[in-house]
Amino acid sequence: MSNTAPQTKAGAMPPWLIVLLASTFVFGTGDYVVAGILPETAKGLAVSEAVAGQLVSVFSIVYALSAPVLGIATGKLPRKTLITSGLAVFALANFLCATASSYGPLLIWRVLAALAAGTATPAALAAAGTLAPPERRGRALAAVSAGLTASLIAGVPVGTWIGGAYGWRATFTFVGAVSLLVLAAALVFLPSVPATATDSSAGQRLGGLARLPLVAGLLGTAVATSGGLMFYTYIAPAAREAAGATSGVLAVIIAVAGVAGLVGPLIGGKFTDSNGPRPTMTTAFAGCSLVLFAFAGAIAWGHTPAVLFCALGAAWAITSWGAYPPTQLRLLTLAGDSGNEAMALYSSAIYLGTAIGGAGGGALLTGFGVFALPLVGAVLQLLALALYLLGYRPRFTTSPAAQT
Repeated sequence: MSNTAPQTKAGAMPPWLIVLLASTFVFGTGDYVVAGILPETAKGLAVSEAVAGQLVSVFSIVYALSAPVLGIATGKLPRKTLITSGLAVFALANFLCATASSYGPLLIWRVLAALAAGTATPAALAAAGTLAPPERRGRALAAVSAGLTASLIAGVPVGTWIGGAYGWRATFTFVGAVSLLVLAAALVFLPSVPATATDSSAGQRLGGLARLPLVAGLLGTAVATSGGLMFYTYIAPAAREAAGATSGVLAVIIAVAGVAGLVGPLIGGKFTDSNGPRPTMTTAFAGCSLVLFAFAGAIAWGHTPAVLFCALGAAWAITSWGAYPPTQLRLLTLAGDSGNEAMALYSSAIYLGTAIGGAGGGALLTGFGVFALPLVGAVLQLLALALYLLGYRPRFTTSPAAQT
């Protein structure tokens, strides 16, 4: 019997998929919104902004380290249970953050929130791959990934405004309240999604992940993320050097890239369903590399029109985020019954790549200047593609389905 959920009319997004999108939207908002209320939080807790900023770093580190462990530990639980429990704990953690009297308790509740997100987000991705019919799995995965981008475009700005108007505690209350709303929707609209391998042990499920194509793909994900974000993290000095961009122009560039980042997974998902993961990821990684090389040219020129730089930012976001659906579907196909664990590792690879990109980009900026960032990033995109394509070599792949 198929686990595929009943579908709505063509072109309409089924309620269960909206719930999964909303879940990743909430987790993304809760993660990144601290950056928007950093001054208020630091002042309210009588700590420096540098110390308050560790609330973001700790969340990311705990998520990256815990997601694979939690994925294995909870592998036999139904995915609806993982998602709803994660939302409930995430809501509680944010309400507790709002009541924290000092920095220490707030840091502890942020760790709890990261653990909840690290449990539920991979389950949401795996559920999307299970519930959607085969011809729409790429688009379903794209929608869940788009929830993270949407959190940067909508959730974080709203949370930042609330923090400025009503105080930083109100922002955490807002995140907790939205989490409860999504939880209620999940309880009503999310179908039961059983674990795929209830009879297998943790060792067997780990063994299913220890194949070279899957390991190479996970490594490729970390490499691609670090290559893309090491440039985007330092887009302000890049825009200033290439186009003389002021803070107002930079805000427009970031906004356009944000909207394009929301569209990117949707395009990538549609192409994945139409053409398969391999040609889609090839186009996305190669396209992102070309865009980053173009950024290097723009910086070398030094007189790039702001409109052109903005267009390059949109192209970067579309190609970078457009790689998510085909790579997710590729890894889910390779993982088989270990899909939940594979998505946990995938999420960790993204967070690991983000951390490496930020640190590596800072070192490159200091040692070689901003021109080096897009050049190295472009090479890393090609390396990521090579790692994924390595898994398609016949000597490493025995399943016909894994060749798609």
